[in-house]
Amino acid sequence: MEKRKRTCLLLFVCVLVLSFHMGISASAKPKDVTQKYKSKVTKMLSPFDKYLCAPMAYGKATEKFVFNNYTKTSMIIYSPVIHTYYNEKVSSVKKKCLPKMKLYFGSDAKFKLKKYRSYYLDNKLQYLIKNNNGKIAYTGGEYSLMDTPKGKVSRILQTSKNKYTVTYNEYMTNDYFGLPRMYRGTYQIYLKKSSNKLGFIITDIKLIKSVAWNNQW
Repeated sequence: MEKRKRTCLLLFVCVLVLSFHMGISASAKPKDVTQKYKSKVTKMLSPFDKYLCAPMAYGKATEKFVFNNYTKTSMIIYSPVIHTYYNEKVSSVKKKCLPKMKLYFGSDAKFKLKKYRSYYLDNKLQYLIKNNNGKIAYTGGEYSLMDTPKGKVSRILQTSKNKYTVTYNEYMTNDYFGLPRMYRGTYQIYLKKSSNKLGFIITDIKLIKSVAWNNQW
């Protein structure tokens, strides 16, 4: 009788542990929230299309996308989020830039620019904007006339209570000539829920795919 009680107790504990683990697995399963947040996230990310499409605009990206404070600074300056002028004083740009950086990337974001030494096209996207003796310097290439990068949210997964992973595709189009969109690559952009006016902050960005340029234009 005692042995039977011990066996039943052991079975009960096993079932309890198994149920607990199944509950964790179920709660940890990503939830598709694309329709719920697509409009809001698209509005948040679209100012950065020109920056994000730059490494594979007319070729295949060969460098790993590095997400750090240099990147965050360049992303904000090289976008319509703030209005800056090349050759503008770095101190002036920093005042305009920092509040937007904290809005998009959180309170830990820091304004950082690499020193400009001599003019050359820098293929490291995080150093697209540099500090040239206290003035803003742009060291990237240019898009062809009327070519316009446009991003598209294809999926948003909620991976935990406040964390989200966005699959974001970049395309090139030329509205002037009425050309169709040409797929250039895909990013995974990691968001965290925030009480700011955007609803989220960007915590990480990874380039997961880029394609060779198809010169069909």
